[in-house]
Amino acid sequence: INKFDNINSIHSELYSEIQVANNIIIIAYSAGGVVAVDFIIKYQPQIQQLILMNSTPCFIANDIDNWHGLAQADLLNMQKKLSQLSLENFLQSFAYIATYPQRVQNKTLENLYSRFCNKKRISYWLQILLDYDLRIAFSQLNLPILIILSKEDNLVSINNEYQNIKVKKIILANATH
Repeated sequence: INKFDNINSIHSELYSEIQVANNIIIIAYSAGGVVAVDFIIKYQPQIQQLILMNSTPCFIANDIDNWHGLAQADLLNMQKKLSQLSLENFLQSFAYIATYPQRVQNKTLENLYSRFCNKKRISYWLQILLDYDLRIAFSQLNLPILIILSKEDNLVSINNEYQNIKVKKIILANATH
């Protein structure tokens, strides 16, 4: 297992890096935003600001409190596809979803086919998206938060309202995940 295949290992690595630093700004993208929010909940005093890009404290939709996100069934279907398809075919399918309605660019696929990309790691990150709902703790964070969202993102909704008054939201037109 790679040290970045476990959320607690990621926290330990980040914490060891920030022990000597002050006024830290954390920038996180997509599922990394969940890891960043979870980290800040535990180590907030040293963090000055959080910037989330195409990320959210909860990726799963919840009709009870009108939270927009991925349907749990769709994420479970992604996990099923991951087990059934080759890694290459799964990544092509995921890239199509993430970039729709725009066409998948070859550069997007090249970035996905890194040496760090494997089915076990993707499965782990999909499970994080299913398991983590950090909205309550997120609403209580006492630091400036900038959320940059893409108007055409199929994975993170621009329609969610954040309870934290320190959140500023920017929406980019003509952009996908």
